[in-house]
Amino acid sequence: MGLETRTYSAAQDFLAAAIPDCPGCLIVDIRLPDMNGLDFQAQLSKLGVQLPVVMMTGYGDIPMSVRAMKHGAVDFLPKPFKDQDMLDAVLAAIERDRQRRAVDGDISKTRERPGTLPPREQQEMLLLTAGK
Repeated sequence: MGLETRTYSAAQDFLAAAIPDCPGCLIVDIRLPDMNGLDFQAQLSKLGVQLPVVMMTGYGDIPMSVRAMKHGAVDFLPKPFKDQDMLDAVLAAIERDRQRRAVDGDISKTRERPGTLPPREQQEMLLLTAGK
């Protein structure tokens, strides 16, 4: 499929690495060598890592899948799963990240625009947005 991939031996290895600035996703197993995959997902949220997560497990149950989905997982795949199911989940996650990045870029541009105004026009903009 031509997707660039990276692998990490443990959750801490991922956290110590530089996150590429391009659309992507994480595929996380519930059973990681150094922590629970659901705890890792929660830690990512606390750190502000916004990459979509596809969760997989050979030992999942309904409460696990609910927890993963409530914390934003794109999919929860029980093992064994079909290759196509994983591919579909990854492509959906990458598209979700691509859309988030586009929205974030638009918001960033909007926030920067008032700074490009001359000082007097910035004062007028503040008054205008305050309803005066």
